[in-house]
Amino acid sequence: MKLFTIIGLTALTLFFIECNPAKKNQKNTNSETNLQKVRLKVSFISIGQGINLEAAKYFPQLIEKFNKEHKVTLKFEVVPWGREGEFNYCFYEQKKINEFILQAQKEMSKYENVEFHENPLNCDR
Repeated sequence: MKLFTIIGLTALTLFFIECNPAKKNQKNTNSETNLQKVRLKVSFISIGQGINLEAAKYFPQLIEKFNKEHKVTLKFEVVPWGREGEFNYCFYEQKKINEFILQAQKEMSKYENVEFHENPLNCDR
């Protein structure tokens, strides 16, 4: 009986550790980006059928194209958050970010399930 109790408590403890949202949402970022203000959050969302894969493949190309055209390197972070592959691109306050926002909104408007949030409180879900 003791063995079953110990196994049960161990399993329950591991379950709660694994399901702890504070642990799941931790990001591996350097301290410099954590202190900067998030200027733009681009969310690739799902409504029960996964994210828009075409949009998710195009967006990094858009960033690269913008960087080459404007001779900059935009700083951003990718934060996964959903069970269906959802994630956010989080851009920080930096040079040329306003131009990027306008261009990205225009070019990504043809895709569904992509949301733009300017000046979000955080980069989580």
